[in-house]
Amino acid sequence: MLRKILTILAFTLLSLHLAVSHAAGSRATGWTSPVQVSPTGNPDPTRGAQVNSIAVNASGLALATWDQYYYTNGGGSTIGANVETNGRWGTPVTISDPAKYSDRSMAAVGGDGTMVVAWASTEMTGNVRTIEVAVRPAGSTSWSAPKALATGSIRVSPDPSSVRVAMNTKGDAWVAWSLYNSATGHYEVQAAYMDPRSYLFGSPFTLTPEGESGVQPALALNEKGEVAIAWAGEIWTSINNINAISMRKGSSSGFDPVVRLTPDLNHYTGYVNSPAVCLDGQNLSKVTWFGAGVQGNLETALGLWAVDPMGAPMTIISPINSLTSFITPSLACDAQGNAIASATLFDATVGVQRAQVWAATLAAGSSAWSPANKLTGLNPSKTEDIAASQAVMSPDGMLAYIAYVDHYNGVVKSMHRTATGWGTPYTLGKTTRVSGFAEVVNGDAASGTQARVLWKTSGGMVHMASDWKP
Repeated sequence: MLRKILTILAFTLLSLHLAVSHAAGSRATGWTSPVQVSPTGNPDPTRGAQVNSIAVNASGLALATWDQYYYTNGGGSTIGANVETNGRWGTPVTISDPAKYSDRSMAAVGGDGTMVVAWASTEMTGNVRTIEVAVRPAGSTSWSAPKALATGSIRVSPDPSSVRVAMNTKGDAWVAWSLYNSATGHYEVQAAYMDPRSYLFGSPFTLTPEGESGVQPALALNEKGEVAIAWAGEIWTSINNINAISMRKGSSSGFDPVVRLTPDLNHYTGYVNSPAVCLDGQNLSKVTWFGAGVQGNLETALGLWAVDPMGAPMTIISPINSLTSFITPSLACDAQGNAIASATLFDATVGVQRAQVWAATLAAGSSAWSPANKLTGLNPSKTEDIAASQAVMSPDGMLAYIAYVDHYNGVVKSMHRTATGWGTPYTLGKTTRVSGFAEVVNGDAASGTQARVLWKTSGGMVHMASDWKP
């Protein structure tokens, strides 16, 4: 009980610190003017989200990556990257093989300055799909040549294989992915560990049980080197595939058995997807997913869950009504166990037809989420229409915010958590004012003073970044 009181008190004091900083430094506090970090390319020709990713460490070293599409010279997609050092962004470079179609890049920066980017690539001929990685060692200005961590094939197009990457301050790095194995007829969730002393990745661990398919891996890593990976079942290729959320925890030496977080649901009544996972300093995990709204479960002690994993999960953000669609659900946590769950909810009711950001919070040591609150579209409701959002929290808990794209007004904003709740939004910059291309916004925070947000603008053709200045 004492630990619970102390952790809740710490979360309250953190929020108070943010509120005081906001008020006392109102003239200086905010986000820098946006900087274009990518060349001018083209939006995704499939009209999907042009994926990007951003990461920053406590020293302010930041890395932005993006999928860059071009219609010239036969078209194609490569992975672009740019590094910010001492507050200045450098020259963007291409780090993937231009002879391959590469996409879904994810970025990570270690505390020592090592950088890792992972993505998926497809050969221009044949049916070969690879998971690749490039590393920029601490102190270096050069990227390694792409290295294939795993090879598979394409089952459907667009292929649901996805990639995640995480690093801690010690330089431990993990990459997790899903990839179709034509020999087994299943999508396999795998993960590989990079030793910070050698910058080399070991042989991958296969996490999905034999005979099961898994997609959409979510990855979390704590400062002790413990890792948690959650995934969704893949039910599109066969009704015999499992329809559940699963996870495993482990380390570089191996993984614990699979924990099933939901029952295997009937395929004809819907499915669960889009898992997210956090892992705190006590190796306790929080997992959310999309099912009947944003749902989830959390460990109250090692191996003990707040809700019986085989029963009905807790619902964190419920649908507004029967016409609700959920967009970009996300989960953010600090090392102490405080958390934010958010999602953009579109209300298709005639006369409304707008999407708004909703969020719920969890205090460290608690087993119950706060009621979900609507954060945008409050006065009046039709003056905002949110296309994408993401929750962010620094590991030390000193900064918590949700970045979002309001394409009704063509702006990107950030709403921060304060002692009294959610504060007045900051405007970071402009974005496209139409919904012709799927929007994307990503953020990262390493401390109360180091945070970044990345989005795309100019019709989806360039990627813009802004820095937090407390």
